[in-house]
Amino acid sequence: MNISIPDDLKTRMDQVDLNWSSVAQEAFTSALEIATLKEQAMNTEAGISRLRTSKKANFEMEAAKGVAEGKQWALEEAEYEDVERIAGLTDRIEDEGDAKELLIEATTDDYGRGMFDDDISDGYAEGFIKGVAEVFRMI
Repeated sequence: MNISIPDDLKTRMDQVDLNWSSVAQEAFTSALEIATLKEQAMNTEAGISRLRTSKKANFEMEAAKGVAEGKQWALEEAEYEDVERIAGLTDRIEDEGDAKELLIEATTDDYGRGMFDDDISDGYAEGFIKGVAEVFRMI
């Protein structure tokens, strides 16, 4: 490999007793490490962006499922006071933000029996509450 350098730099290099081959190797190694880190950072950013998109799509899919099942439950199984209680969670979601915990708490009886396991998603819980609230507004 040949490297071209300006004449004035060559003159200054000749005045110093250094192994310029070693200096160049270190510079090449550093440049490669920096380029690799930048590439990894770009790959990380792209991966994070992809995962955020996937998370949003999953939330929306779970929410749509929750809306449908919330409506169905309200129309086919629930009593008026149940629908009213669940629909009332809509405002609390905006304030407290944890739809899953609110829904589980609101649908668990005094004996610890509930409609939902702890493994429902926040998207599903939020959708379920919205579906019930839609029915409640029609009553």
